[in-house]
Amino acid sequence: MPSESRRLRHLAAAKVETPIGTLDDVVVVSPTDSQLGKVEGIIVDPEEKHVRYYVVESRDWFTTHRYLVPDAPRRIDWRRKALQVELDADGLSHLRELRKDEFPPLSDEDLKPT
Repeated sequence: MPSESRRLRHLAAAKVETPIGTLDDVVVVSPTDSQLGKVEGIIVDPEEKHVRYYVVESRDWFTTHRYLVPDAPRRIDWRRKALQVELDADGLSHLRELRKDEFPPLSDEDLKPT
C-alpha cells in the first residue's frame, strides 16, 4: 500500500458536518438523476486536510457494497441532499470496493500538528 494510503482515514457520514447538517442522509445520484446509493462516509488525508474519496454504500438484493468514489468533479444539491457524480450504476460497480477496516477511523490524534 503506498505511503499516502497508509495515512488516509475514514470518517462516518454522520460525523461530517456541513452548512446544512451531516452527510448521513445524502443520496448519491447519476447525471441522469438515478439513485446509486448513499454517502456512508469519506476518506480523508488528515495531513493535507483534504477529502480523497466519498464512500458510497450501494445495496442489492443480498449484499451491501461500499465503493470508493474519487473526490472528482461532482455537484452537491443541498436542497435535495444529493451528491451527483459522473457515474452510472455500471460505472459505480467498476470502482474499487472498500475493504472492511481498510482505513482506520479519523481520530483527534490524526488532527494534531506534526
